[in-house]
Amino acid sequence: MMYVVLRDDDAALERRVCESDRAAKTYAEAASWLQRESAYLRNVARLLDTAGTRLAVVLSRCPKAASSFRSENRSQFVAQR
Repeated sequence: MMYVVLRDDDAALERRVCESDRAAKTYAEAASWLQRESAYLRNVARLLDTAGTRLAVVLSRCPKAASSFRSENRSQFVAQR
C-alpha cells in the first residue's frame, strides 16, 4: 500500500483515492493503519536506542569487553554513516 501511495504524484493519487466511495474508504483505512504503524515503529526505535545505549554504558564498565566493544562499535558506526 505504501508503494502505491508514494509512487504517484498528488494528482494521480487524488484520482485513485477519489474514484469511488469504496476506494476512498479503503484509503482512509490504509491511512489510519499507516499512522498507527508509524507510531508503533517510532516507539520500537526509541526502545532499541535505549537498550543499545544502556548496554553500551554497562559494557564500558567491563575492562576487557570495553576495549573490544569500543573498537567494534566504532567500525560499525563508521560503516553506518
